[in-house]
Amino acid sequence: MLLSIVIVNYNGRRFLADCLDSIKTHVSCSHEVIIVDNASSDGSCELLRTQYPWVRLARSSVNTGFAKGNNIGVAVATGQYILLLNNDTKLLTDVAPALSILENEEEVGVVGAMMFGRDNGYRHSCGYFPSPMRLIRISSLYRKNGPFRFGEFGENLPPYYPVDWVEGSFLLSRRELWRKLGGLDEACFMYGEDVDFCRRIRDAGYLSVYCRHVRYVHYVGYSHGRLPMIVKGFMRFHRRHSGVGTRIAVGVILGAKLVTTYLSNMLLFLAKGSSSNREMMDVSRRAFAHLFEEH
Repeated sequence: MLLSIVIVNYNGRRFLADCLDSIKTHVSCSHEVIIVDNASSDGSCELLRTQYPWVRLARSSVNTGFAKGNNIGVAVATGQYILLLNNDTKLLTDVAPALSILENEEEVGVVGAMMFGRDNGYRHSCGYFPSPMRLIRISSLYRKNGPFRFGEFGENLPPYYPVDWVEGSFLLSRRELWRKLGGLDEACFMYGEDVDFCRRIRDAGYLSVYCRHVRYVHYVGYSHGRLPMIVKGFMRFHRRHSGVGTRIAVGVILGAKLVTTYLSNMLLFLAKGSSSNREMMDVSRRAFAHLFEEH
């Protein structure tokens, strides 16, 4: 078996058909699909059992989170290469160009791909490690220079580009290297585990690269409720990989941003009584608490 595709699913029934049909259409190499279902209650498992019997299904009685769910899937994988693929994605091309990079470039440890949104618009899917200066403006974590700005990669440009990290919604690696590094950090329930994994890939002497010839749609949608987990991911990253001075700087920068968000929404709530502003106050408060966790 050349490739194991691991998908973590939690109440994603509405996305599964598009995702699995695109794999069937576009993946030309020998492969298996492993879905780890995190205690879905929307009929996901019934759909898989009746319409996609070729999928290997691992069912969990609890929601283990994204990182642990992927680790569970990789633990039973038999492929030489591992592709983490979100349940709310759809492949637009074969993954062969990305596999070719790993097969031919020994220094490459992770390959990501070009991402598009639900409206088929180009979206940024790789970037820079979260240094304190970049956390002042979170959007600067994404690579947006040159052809990355609008996704306009001419045919005369390189087929792949070294980057700090690629999104976990499409993350291809070698199974041997994955297991050597211990997989994703299960302390991250969700968000930040992909950046941490790419950092450990770099520390092990390998590159993370972005492959422009592989494309996929990610039906991602941002909600403010994710902010606490995102902040927790940033803090976890720096507790693992940074010195005391950098950790303090990150805490101060994120703390200042969260306090500013809380106060501005409090003023708007007092003026207008908007429930959305009240919600942002609560989200900011919960995110702020993660700045002081020990692990």
